[in-house]
Amino acid sequence: MSVFVSLLGAVMLWYLLDKKVVKEQVFTLDVDHVAEGDVWPQVPGLYLRIPNGLAYQSVKPDRVDVLVEGTAEHLARLEDTLRGQFDVPEDFLGGEPFCTKDLVVDQAFSFPAREAMPGLRIVSPGTITLTLSRRMEFMLSLDASNLEFEDAKMAESVDVRFSPSSVRVYGPVRGIDLLQSRPDLFKLAQIDARNFENALRSGLSARARHRRFLEDNDALKNLEVVNDTITITFERREKFIERVLENVEVMHLIPAEARPEGLDPDSPLSIDPPAVTLRLKVPESYFAADRTEASLRRDLDVYVDLGDMPSSVHAARLEPRVHGLPAGASCVVEPALIDVVWNIPDVDTEGGAPESDSQ
Repeated sequence: MSVFVSLLGAVMLWYLLDKKVVKEQVFTLDVDHVAEGDVWPQVPGLYLRIPNGLAYQSVKPDRVDVLVEGTAEHLARLEDTLRGQFDVPEDFLGGEPFCTKDLVVDQAFSFPAREAMPGLRIVSPGTITLTLSRRMEFMLSLDASNLEFEDAKMAESVDVRFSPSSVRVYGPVRGIDLLQSRPDLFKLAQIDARNFENALRSGLSARARHRRFLEDNDALKNLEVVNDTITITFERREKFIERVLENVEVMHLIPAEARPEGLDPDSPLSIDPPAVTLRLKVPESYFAADRTEASLRRDLDVYVDLGDMPSSVHAARLEPRVHGLPAGASCVVEPALIDVVWNIPDVDTEGGAPESDSQ
């Protein structure tokens, strides 16, 4: 019995002494960052608190081995709790748009465990390299280039509207500068053929929260977008057919107040050229009702409005007007200007008065 008691006492003594023996243990900690105003995470890691005026760009390496010296009792308490904290100063950039600095881990970071357990020694054999940038933000206006269509032909067949029409993007100045010059690098949503056709048939709008920047560009990876839901509305775009109508007669419109005295009653005007060429883009739907190119020619009138001519002159170059265009159609007239002359006997076409009978 006495031998057992002695043995038990020896084990207890060894256990208690072992708890007081200084030992070493390596903890592998991930390096991460939090925003100003956020509370420090309570899980293991090395954490950088970034001021609101600065934007996180990169840190290397993103995982660090930290050697801790302390008693067995203290080391046991550190399991799943060891963390370091570093408040990045506001003047980190020193007036530059971005800056890279080396931080000695065991000097720059504070460790709550070291303060709570006197005698604990925390040593890191190296540094981390931190790159920060001036934080910027801007409103990115959305258009069809910010969508990823499964088939490019889908984008060609519709007009796209967004509500709201822009999103707020913020982050490092380099990424913002790039995105301002290439807004198509931001992708709001992926549009597949099935959902696209359903939306068109039912007239429904799509709502999107999916968003990303193109992954092959490191400058964009730390940009963030305010997480508003965007409503996307598709409207099928009208297809157009091009037509060229040649030798279309130019007619004239003479308002009563524009008619000068002494006009030749048989030929009040000289128009040059008397006919023009029309280059048209006409909605495909125009021809759906058995209309032809001949129908189009009959529907159109090309004329010059003499009300456009200053009253003090008898000759001018006027822009021809086109009446009767189908809804949604566009037209280019060649030539773009028509020479028009009032036919008044004994009047100088440069605008002079009639010659006197006595001369």
